[in-house]
Amino acid sequence: MNELIISNTLSALLVEYGIKEVVASPGTRNAPLIAAIAAREELAVTMVVDERSAAFVALGKATVSDKPVALVCTSGSALLNYAPALAEAYYSHIPLIAISADRPSFIIDRNDGQTIRQNGALSNIVKKSFFIDENLPQDSAEITINDALTCATLTPSGPVHINVAIENPTVEGSGYLNVCPRKIMTLEHSGLISKEKMSALATTVAESPKIMIWAGANPPSQRLNKSLAKLARFGNFAVVAEIGANLHSNAFVSSPDTLLIDREFSKLYPEILITFGKPLLSSRLKHLLGKQNIRHWHVGYSELAADIISKQELRIEIDPESFFTQLAATLRRSSERSTYSDLIHDSYSVSRTVANDFFERLPWCELSALNALLRHLPKETNIQVSNGMSVRYLHLLDYSRFHRCDYNRGVSGIDGSTSTAVGASTVYNGITVLITGDMSARYDIGALGLRCVSPNFKIVVICNNGGQIFRHIKSTRNFDSLEQYICENEPAPFAELAKAWEYATFTAKSQQELDSVLPGFISETNRPAILEIHTKPSVITEVMTNFYKL
Repeated sequence: MNELIISNTLSALLVEYGIKEVVASPGTRNAPLIAAIAAREELAVTMVVDERSAAFVALGKATVSDKPVALVCTSGSALLNYAPALAEAYYSHIPLIAISADRPSFIIDRNDGQTIRQNGALSNIVKKSFFIDENLPQDSAEITINDALTCATLTPSGPVHINVAIENPTVEGSGYLNVCPRKIMTLEHSGLISKEKMSALATTVAESPKIMIWAGANPPSQRLNKSLAKLARFGNFAVVAEIGANLHSNAFVSSPDTLLIDREFSKLYPEILITFGKPLLSSRLKHLLGKQNIRHWHVGYSELAADIISKQELRIEIDPESFFTQLAATLRRSSERSTYSDLIHDSYSVSRTVANDFFERLPWCELSALNALLRHLPKETNIQVSNGMSVRYLHLLDYSRFHRCDYNRGVSGIDGSTSTAVGASTVYNGITVLITGDMSARYDIGALGLRCVSPNFKIVVICNNGGQIFRHIKSTRNFDSLEQYICENEPAPFAELAKAWEYATFTAKSQQELDSVLPGFISETNRPAILEIHTKPSVITEVMTNFYKL
């Protein structure tokens, strides 16, 4: 099949399926694909040289825009660099379409340059792999592309890989060819539970006096927020929403670890635990619930049981928004109102007061700095958080008022957190703030220089000699050679590098300095900005120890 035809068939179907964003990396073998995509005015192309960073940029775009994003790379090891971001997308159900140009089949394994076995190379971290070889008829290629794009968006959504063999990667002219491939329509299941089954579930929860809904990271949804707020008004429901759940109500508990300050937490154990969203952050709450005789239900599409406390008895395979909306509409108030909700909120109110008083008296450290930062940020700010301690700090501070908060908790560690935030900033008109540690920032330092960085992008780097999470968690904190082998003690010149890429730069080494620079850091919108916050790791180690003793 002619390279010009297949490239234009692919680009035309991307448009037909409503894809608007493509992140591409330059190369010779994929040049016909890039040319055909660039010729379509409906497709916005972001060029990122590093394929690993490119995939995370696409992840950020897809997460915040809630729409599929395509990736295009050349042949050879370029494809393998997509793996970390595609793994995150796979376990977080984010639709990415990875398109790789390949050498023709008869060249593979014959000592030719830039050739590996690309077909199926990512099969364990994508929903499905698709191959268009050089001899595939046009109508078969159309069906294959339709299958791939449908697979990416069908519930549960996720990444797919399309490997395209290109024998002659020559590009002539604009690369545009007027083709009209057919789009195969799909009518997806509505996702509603039958009235009989929902009535039975409603009867079960109505008869239980203690039900805890625990929400992990989830995209913002007004409909879901409204339904959960309605359930929270029933006396037997308590909603615990981690910061990435993007749920906003005074009726919700927004910091699970703060709730655990209550030394009589045993009175708050639920009879039924209903979970949804990405992997839950609070290992302390998970550990405590796992030791109790609790019935566990999980809501959401998953290939395997989400048996996080080894008590799961029910998988509810529909999207959380549909389930909780249907449940809230089905339930009726009981004449004997449970006091479980009041009990949870009374406990949380007291614990929150204790925690806030603790934070107000902190010495200069990461928590005091972030507490001040979050108070100053506008409500419509989008927050991105790297893994490690950064995301844990935000859960303790309980600032759930922001427009949305996202972090890579599907499988990723610190890999690609900056690139993901950069991608997210490109599809949001307001301010995007990444809160990250110095080890995370160093790992993905090249993302600061990407051409697609939005002037509304801001990055806060906690400079504390790297790897604070390893000084905190039990498995590594007592390792004799921790500082030598695990933590990163060499300071990185973030401000100097950022200045070279024309960022506005700010530094704070004390609370007074932070208060002085915050207004300028937040108000800077003509160019991206970076704020270095320098702290001593020994201080926060003591602070965290004292917090968990409250």
